[in-house]
Amino acid sequence: MTRAARLRVAVWAAPPVGVPAGHLDKIQRELLRYCNLIRPAYFPILGAEEVAGRTVLILWCPGGQNRPYQAPRDVTAREKEYAHFIRRYANTVVAKDGELQELMT
Repeated sequence: MTRAARLRVAVWAAPPVGVPAGHLDKIQRELLRYCNLIRPAYFPILGAEEVAGRTVLILWCPGGQNRPYQAPRDVTAREKEYAHFIRRYANTVVAKDGELQELMT
């Protein structure tokens, strides 16, 4: 199955809203700003695909080689407090000591 076919299967049940063409540059600039807040900086793979006649942004975030990463607890705060985050089921939570050690190995 090709990448485009997998994408169509993933969104076939509900047609995507899509992103207006005029917003693509702004979204990419904002994504770049957020990626630079991650320590060390992390840049996922971004692609724009046509699905059902609409432009959909696909963000692929494979694990990087400089793991573990830290991100600000609050991206809008003037003084950034960084922490390691992990996924627990459908939630993003701050990594505790044991979890942080596991990330380091």
